[in-house]
Amino acid sequence: KGFLISVFTNGYCLGNEAVKYFKEMPPFVVEIPLCAMSESVYARVTGVRGSFKKAMEAILRVVKEGIPLKVKTLVTQDNLQELPKIKEFANKIKVAYYFSAMLQPRLNGDIFPCGLRVPVDEALYLYDTFMTGNACARKSAQEEAASLFTCTIESADGITVDPYGYVSLCELIREPNISLLDSDVAGVIKKLLPSFQGRGFVTASKCVRCPRAHYCFRCPGQAYMEKKDLEAPIEYYCALAEHSDNHNGHSG
Repeated sequence: KGFLISVFTNGYCLGNEAVKYFKEMPPFVVEIPLCAMSESVYARVTGVRGSFKKAMEAILRVVKEGIPLKVKTLVTQDNLQELPKIKEFANKIKVAYYFSAMLQPRLNGDIFPCGLRVPVDEALYLYDTFMTGNACARKSAQEEAASLFTCTIESADGITVDPYGYVSLCELIREPNISLLDSDVAGVIKKLLPSFQGRGFVTASKCVRCPRAHYCFRCPGQAYMEKKDLEAPIEYYCALAEHSDNHNGHSG
């Protein structure tokens, strides 16, 4: 028994001391974003000068020490052309690589990042080109309609701990949350789980029994961040599902 701990970091403060600790107490994986392979594009995406150098130093430091690493990219209109170079670099240093075109609002509710999403046809091309299998295929329409939450949140297979020690069951839905200073992990899960477990749709959302649900990236957390409504459809995801469905030869 125990935890599989994933550490999410931009790498800026991942110095020798932190890496030494991870070497002695290795996490399941350290995940570091890599937005581009050039200083100018990286700075444009992050808004931070010198961020490319810091991220690259952290990545190479982690690789050198043999700590499990995953490099990941959020694809935007600004770094779309960088993706092949990033993937080539990840292959070269022999680390896991993941990208996503599913941009979402910031945790403070700012929806600016949503305006940087790549066109739907470009997103589908990326998934077809750089990922094996049909990345848009998920569960059957019947399974998707059975529950509002189709992720692992219902089974509490994962928890999110923020920098202040507050625990939530979802990376995106940060409330309700409970401080680890007030309860142990088992107690936190027991208190939080009833808010999500077995929850179905309570509105006439178009997502209910949508025939394209198994192609959709629908996520209540993302819907809440973007629409302030767990059940609201996100037009970008609807368009992705429609294009993917048509690409696979089905009609609406």
